Amino acid sequence: MGRDKALLEYHGETLLARHLRLADAAGMRVYLASGGTAYPHPPAVQTVADALAGRAGPLSALAGALAAIAAAGGTETLLLPVDTLVTPTMLRDALAGAPPAPFVCIVQDGQPQPLFARVSTTLLPRLHEWLESGLRRMMPLAALSGVRYVVMPTDWPQPINFNTLEDWQTLENSDALHPS
Repeated sequence: MGRDKALLEYHGETLLARHLRLADAAGMRVYLASGGTAYPHPPAVQTVADALAGRAGPLSALAGALAAIAAAGGTETLLLPVDTLVTPTMLRDALAGAPPAPFVCIVQDGQPQPLFARVSTTLLPRLHEWLESGLRRMMPLAALSGVRYVVMPTDWPQPINFNTLEDWQTLENSDALHPS
């Protein structure tokens, strides 16, 4: 897309600041895995290093976050990308009814969306194995045995995340969500 998605403005605040504010308002503890980019954030947000040095992708970021969560005594996390208008509470509420599983993710039009998920720290050894073998993609998480799927709520903004300027402009100009 040519621009840092975390710093895109939506109704007067960056997407990252919006996610952090809304997670804090919902009482959620936030671990920010940003591939080493030093984004401004509130003091309560814990930044975590990716499992692999450099910008090794979302699987490495997730492994780093899960390690920090496990070290703090946590057992799971919500995984939400920055390039979405889906809020932390929307994701939490959508996944709340799913039975316990190491990985629970949203499905949109029959396709798993592994960046919209609830992830258990019990997957950390598997993630490290994958990273050591060179795997960097998130999609294998959605194919694990025991995965649970939740159909994407119909009231979520579309597209649920974006990779092109056109997708971003569609979201930015929609009235799907008020910035609250």
